[in-house]
Amino acid sequence: MNIKLTPYDSELWDTYRGAYGNVCEIVQVIMGDLEPSPNPLKLRRLDPEDKDNYRIVFDNLFENLTHQLSFYEATYLVMPYMVKLLEKKKAENDFDWQLVIICEMGICLATDIPNNINFEIKNEEIMENYKASVALFKEQTKQFLNEHMEQLQSLNDNTKSMFVTALMAIFVDRETAFILASGAWEESEIFCSTCESEGYISFNSDFDDDDSDEGLSDEEFFEVSLKDITPATSGNDAYNWYIDILNKLQAEDEAAIIPYYYGTFTCPKCKTTKPVMNFVKDFYAS
Repeated sequence: MNIKLTPYDSELWDTYRGAYGNVCEIVQVIMGDLEPSPNPLKLRRLDPEDKDNYRIVFDNLFENLTHQLSFYEATYLVMPYMVKLLEKKKAENDFDWQLVIICEMGICLATDIPNNINFEIKNEEIMENYKASVALFKEQTKQFLNEHMEQLQSLNDNTKSMFVTALMAIFVDRETAFILASGAWEESEIFCSTCESEGYISFNSDFDDDDSDEGLSDEEFFEVSLKDITPATSGNDAYNWYIDILNKLQAEDEAAIIPYYYGTFTCPKCKTTKPVMNFVKDFYAS
């Protein structure tokens, strides 16, 4: 499968922009075709980690592509370059950089959902090239999983959480990945579109805890107890694959949470029953 790289001198970079504008120069630095400036501006100002100039520029690219978890058109041009970069880092047997690229690009793909896109791309060549690049990126990620499972099991909790969220976007469900990237691994608000009442669910408590509040806390807002959810025990092929991967990665917290998101819940107000994730998605769509 052939993909094309948009030339650096193309006017498309001015059309397909990131949160802070044209990202062409950033891509040139990342691909090794331009030296980074000696003191690049750090867009992720709250990041406390001490990083070299190249990594700062790399982070700046994805701050351009995922700022406030919005979707930016520059992603269409950047994706083919990330396929090439991932290919290069694989050839160099660089585990750390492969992991970073997959994590960042996975979160980027999580933003590529209908509710995030309020524009129409009419350039069919750009879109077909983007889709082909995403397909190749999936295959690269599969190879990475197969070759580095033991190292991935040893990741710290925060990095592992970001990685499995990226996997959700790459392989299973971008909308769910967007929700999880928004903080829903820990908690989420939900919305019943039938009776238009809102609720809240937290995953910070012990899964065996039976002391959670039940039912409506007032006329419109309700708190959801995990014991009120019937967790999923199986699903479609993508879901089953994901659960298997979570277990192989020893992502214990995430493996415990996902069956509840894909389980069923009955609204305590109007008695509508449907998957928890549908209630959550309705909240994000409302």
